[in-house]
Parts: sequence; structure tokens; C-alpha cells
Amino acid sequence: MSRPPLRRRLAALFSASVIFGALDRIAEFLYSRLKGGIFAALFTAYPAHRPAGGRSAGRLVRLGISVRRTIARLLEECAAAELVRRLILFLLRCRLRVYGTFFLSFGAYAGAAYLMDVLGASTARELDAVPLSGLLAAVILIGVSLPLLPSDRTLSDALLSSALAAPLLSVLGIRGESLRAEGTAGRSNLAFVCGSLVGVLTFFFPAVYIVLALLGVFIAYRIFAAPEVGVLLLFAGMPFLPTMALVALTCVTAVCYAVKLLLGKRKFHLDILDGAVLAFGAALACGGIFSFSAGSRKPMLVFVCFLGGYFLTVFTMRTREWLTRCTWAAILSASAVSVIGILQYFTDSLIGADAWIDAEMFEDISGRVVSTLENPNMLAEYLILLLPLAAAQLLTCRQRQYRTAAFFASCLVLGCIVLTWSRGAWLGLLAGLLLFLLIWNRRTIYLILAGAAAVPFLPAVLPASIVSRFSSIGNIADTSTSYRVNIWRGTLRMLRDYWVSGIGIGEAPWYLVYPRYSLAAIETAPHAHNLYLQILTELGVVGLALLLILLFLYFQNTFTYCRELSLARPEFPGPDAGRETTALRLEAAAPMCGIFAVLIQGLTDYSWYNYRVYLMFWLAAGLGVACIRSGRAELSRMVGRAAAAEDVPTSAAADIPLKPRAASSR
Repeated sequence: MSRPPLRRRLAALFSASVIFGALDRIAEFLYSRLKGGIFAALFTAYPAHRPAGGRSAGRLVRLGISVRRTIARLLEECAAAELVRRLILFLLRCRLRVYGTFFLSFGAYAGAAYLMDVLGASTARELDAVPLSGLLAAVILIGVSLPLLPSDRTLSDALLSSALAAPLLSVLGIRGESLRAEGTAGRSNLAFVCGSLVGVLTFFFPAVYIVLALLGVFIAYRIFAAPEVGVLLLFAGMPFLPTMALVALTCVTAVCYAVKLLLGKRKFHLDILDGAVLAFGAALACGGIFSFSAGSRKPMLVFVCFLGGYFLTVFTMRTREWLTRCTWAAILSASAVSVIGILQYFTDSLIGADAWIDAEMFEDISGRVVSTLENPNMLAEYLILLLPLAAAQLLTCRQRQYRTAAFFASCLVLGCIVLTWSRGAWLGLLAGLLLFLLIWNRRTIYLILAGAAAVPFLPAVLPASIVSRFSSIGNIADTSTSYRVNIWRGTLRMLRDYWVSGIGIGEAPWYLVYPRYSLAAIETAPHAHNLYLQILTELGVVGLALLLILLFLYFQNTFTYCRELSLARPEFPGPDAGRETTALRLEAAAPMCGIFAVLIQGLTDYSWYNYRVYLMFWLAAGLGVACIRSGRAELSRMVGRAAAAEDVPTSAAADIPLKPRAASSR
């Protein structure tokens, strides 16, 4: 095939340059409109100027400070606190062989208890009822004890010199200096007796429960020492722990934070967004108290407790190190959940098509994965909430190993989202990623245009099952779609009478009122299958208005922060300034994009139906706000360094991110 003439090639090259130049101008125009038009006016706020000083505290404030200091002194000087400190010092000074003797004795008794249960089973059914967890616990305890028995090193020396312990200590926020203990302590015969006493308990309680109780004591102490650890465990354990365990963990973390607050070791500051969340929490409390059914009390308490996860995250995650730990805890948990879901798909451990999908319309789909969340739609919501976090780490991490981990995590989460076959989640994911790309770089509009141009060709690339599932969105012939539409119709009929006050929180008032207004054969619907209709039904128009207001303030806060970073970027010398501001921007924007994806999915489903996913929603919101507040502090330090390098007064440099170069006002 002959090549075209040089004139044609030059003409094609010129045309391509003109087209790309025009697209660049269009992208710049759209970005400037978004940045300085109605969108910016709505979703960016005025700078938050803090007064340099203030009046002296009044009598009430001085009285509160005096009471707090008195309580702090009592807490610090109590005998229990001194006993705990001495016990920790003693444990650090114990030799490893002392711990090995304890574990060996404990494991031997656990194995004996399991053997007695097996020998005592008279029938095959009783034998099958004996849990293998007792044998597994015994084997693990004895296996752990064997390498410890010959060692004369103390626990303090082992922890300070171990390469394996260093990452765990770093994650838990434990400083090496606090583990340093001189001298030795402990006796092996006493450790054998203690292990035997604990092992005797396995004849009455499962060994796993005793091990978990001992681990729980350590975790409770660590949370007391650093409430940030409790928040970290909430991010990591949300998809694996039961609801009431998460409630207990949230309450323990809140109490430990309150103690730290009384001791003056933590700070507490509310802004307007926090006030909006408090107001919505008050609406939730009213929805549980003033309800058509007493069954609303328990859901209300769980909702209010998990809403506290937002405040715990905002008030404890004040450094970038802790924010990174929480982010990676959420990413790794989502990856583990995705692996479980993918294994369900390949091992045929799926929820059947007759339960969650129209088997006649989608006969090529055998089922949907649920992983640890019992519902494919809730699993998809959890994953689309956290996928932007992995994407942000993929784009901002400098270390290759972290970028590789973020890449594989993103692939696993994305693959599991596909296997949930949740069309609402797919739409939410597209919307969230679109927002994420626009915040990352305005030139991603080329990628968006290319994606839009490639839509007609996707059926030739994607599997037919995905294409048919996605193209069925809005098809009333689909039983799932018609089911939702009929529920919405019944809910709207009910709202004619209860749109002002609502009916109360939870399924109990819903089952009491909804059947009176439902369409035929739709009486047993568990909820409205729409987040906003459900909130309006449960809390009335005031509750929905409060939710929309706090969401608006959250989005406004994030966009304002992104604008501050954009205005501050030209002031920094050096090649890394742009990378640093981009990392700060994406770290704060990623939780917002995940929440935006969930809100889009909320148009087709009740996103808060699962308590644990509801908890992660508010944890993600708190993570975003904490990133903003920590990022502003980091931004001030960066401005201070830039000012020092250029001999700019610090007071003048502090205003750099708060005002544009050109004089303008709103």
C-alpha cells in the first residue's frame, strides 16, 4: 500500500493540531467556568479568617477548665493507672521463654479440652458439633511457644530489634522509646501455673473466645492509650466484625477519647459542618423516639452511635501519618473483601439468580457475589465508596511498592464490583470516577471525550452479560426495575400523609404503615429502595433537608480546599510543589468522590440499609474532613517554608492560599 503524498500528510497533521488546540481551548474554557462561575460560587466558601486573639475567658469557661483539670489530676493519680503502668513494665521485662511456657501450658490444656469433647461424643451428630476451632487454637498456641522457649531475650529487646514487629508498632502508633525497659523479670514456673489456670477455662468456654478476650484486653488498653487505634480498627474491621461488635468498639473509642479530652491531650473544635452533622444526629434521635413503633429505638441508637464515627475520625485523625494508616486500612480491607467475593464467583458459592436477578432476562448470569456483607447491592456500595481511595494512592504514592499495592487493590475492587451485577453501583461508580478525574486534572476531559466516543464500540469489547445488564437500566420489563418503581409509587402515596413528620426509623414502623399504601403484591418491601425517599419517610422533610444541607456543606468544604491548593501552588518554588498539592487535593477529594458515587446509587437503592455500610459512609466523610483540616495545616507549613526561602514575612505568606493574585471579590 502506497503512502499518501507529503502534502496530504502535512494537511492531516495541521488539521489534527487545530482540532487538539480547539479541544484544549474548550477544556480550558470549561475549567474556568467551573472554577469561577456558578459552580464555584455555590461550592466554594469564603476564607475562614481566624482571629489572632480574643477576650479573656468568662467565669463559666474558667470554671469548666478548673473542673477538667481536677478530673485530669484524679485520673492521672489514681491507683489503677499506676498499677497498669507497672504491669506493662513487668511484661516488657519478662523473658521470651516465660511467654513460651505460658503458651505451651495454655495450648496443652486447650488440646486436652478438645480431646475430651471428642471422646465424650456418643453419636456422629455430637461429634460433628465439636468445633475444630479448639484444636486449631491449641495447635497455634503450642506452635507459637516452641520458638520462644529457648530464648533468654526480654520482650522489650525483641520488639525493639525485630524487623517484623516494626511495621506493626508503626501502624499502632507505638513509639520505640515507650517499649524500652531495663532488667529482667518473670519466672517460668509461675508462667506455667498461669497458663494452666487460663487453660482450665477452656473446659468451660471455647479456647478461641479466651484468646480473643486476651487480645481484646490488649486492644482496649491500646485504644485507651491512643484512641486513634480504635478509629483505625473501625476502618479495618468494618466488613468483618458484626454490628454489635462495631457498636462496642465505637463506644469504647469514644469513651477513651473523652478521657484524653479531659486530660487535655486532645483538642475539640466544632465548625459549621460538624454542627450540621450534629443536627442530623438530633433528627435521627427524634426519629427513634417519636416513632409509630417502639422498634425504632434500637436502630436509632445504632445510627446515632455510628454517626459518632464521623466525629471520632475528624477529631482524632489530625496528622497525615494517621490519615494514611486509616486510608490503607480501608483499602486493604476492601481488597480482602473483594478477594472473598471473587472466590465466591469461581467456587460457585453465589447468591442464586432467582434471589437477586431476573433469571429469564439474564439467564447467562448465574448469581451475584455478596462476600461478607450478605447483599450484593450493599457490597457494591461499600466497594464504590472506597475505590477512589485506592485510585488516589495509585496516583500520589512515591514508593513503587505502595503504587503496586494500590494498583492491585484497585483491580480487585473493580473486578468484584462487576461481579455484584449492581447496575446502580455501576452508575454511581462512573459518576464518582468522572468527578475524581476532573478534580485530578482538567485535561482528563480528553479521556472523558474519548470514552464517550468509544461507547458505540464497547459491545464488541465487553462481555455480552455486562452489556445486556447495563443496557437494561430503565427497562420496566425487568422484574427488579418494575419492583422498584412500584415501591416508589407506594412510598409516594404514603408520603402524602407523612411527609412532614415521618413515620420513624427502621423496619418496624415501615412494616406497620407502608402496607396500607402499597400496590398489590408489593406489601413486603423492606424499604423504599431510594435513599432520599427513605429518609423523607423516616424523618420527614426536616430530616431530609438537614441531610442535604450537611452534604452541601461537605462538598463546599472540599471544593473550597481544592481551590485554596490551586491558588497556593504558584507560590511554591521547586519541582515537588505541584506534586505535593496534587497529593493533598486527591487525598481529600477521594472520600468525597466515593460518597458522591454512593449518593448516585442511592437514587436506585436505600444505601444505608446495612448498618456497617452506613458506618463506613460516615467514616469516609470524616476521613475527607480530617484530610482537609490536616492538609490546611500542612499547607501553612509549606507556605512558611516557601516564605522563609524567599524572605517573605510569615503573616503575609499565611494569606497566600486564601486569596488569588488578581484582585477579586465575591
